[in-house]
Amino acid sequence: MKHILSSSELLVSSTCAVLCDVIYRQERDPEGVLAEIKSSLGASPDGFEYISIPEISTEAYLVQFGGRIYLVFRGSESTRDWEFNVKFELSPWPLGGHCHSGFLDVVRKSSKSILPKLEKRLASEGLEFVVTGHSLGGAMAQLYCALIVSELPSVHISQLVTFGQPRVGNQKFCEWFSSLEIDHLRFVNEGDAVADAPPPLGKHNWFHSGVPILFSSSGSQDRATEDSDASIWKRLLNYVGEYLDSQNQGRGSDYIELRKRSHEMGLYRKNVLNLSVSREESLKLHTASVVRVEL
Repeated sequence: MKHILSSSELLVSSTCAVLCDVIYRQERDPEGVLAEIKSSLGASPDGFEYISIPEISTEAYLVQFGGRIYLVFRGSESTRDWEFNVKFELSPWPLGGHCHSGFLDVVRKSSKSILPKLEKRLASEGLEFVVTGHSLGGAMAQLYCALIVSELPSVHISQLVTFGQPRVGNQKFCEWFSSLEIDHLRFVNEGDAVADAPPPLGKHNWFHSGVPILFSSSGSQDRATEDSDASIWKRLLNYVGEYLDSQNQGRGSDYIELRKRSHEMGLYRKNVLNLSVSREESLKLHTASVVRVEL
């Protein structure tokens, strides 16, 4: 089934896509990020704060824009980042289920510097609050939502928007997270293997939550794929088979680059913004047809 984004969801998702993309291209350069946000969104943010996360040499930003405050997490870029990504062990989550040990460890350590800043800004502004991230940043975004709910109960999370996010917990954790009724949109490009990781291995029972928004290889919104164990393993085996076929043809490195491009935030940004343009064009055509009927 294909989820039709509301106008509000589309606006917030488009802003999140721009913010998540900008944070990569201006790594550890707050002034560069600020300038590119203004260039991409047509106006300067009303508030802006850089947050270093030294635990995995990454960063986050608090951005106030368009009547909302966005907490934006950058994804994996260094080998050290991926050391946390590949820790496929689970740790208990006190409110239900189990979470990815590596992701949870980073969130708990970095929360000591992030939560006080977040609480102070949200208490004084009273604006809608959106959490977003790509790849490892998407995993951190979801776990930060879980942490905020448990440690800052006065903070209301309006929306969680992730791109190419890996799984962060087991089924019980995802059931608990879904009960929070946070509007969680999970964008997935066709062929993005990171969104299928970690696979559902035995006792771990890795699971996804949120509403999947799938883009086909052409960039159009597609029907959401089933997230059953069988469908997940089928996709993973397809990746392996395609890679072996390409290796036999001497194009193994080309196939790896293709899979990497499927995961790039730049492609997610392009697909989400194209979705916005398509919606605007459809509304114009609909308005024109209504006017013709009334005439």
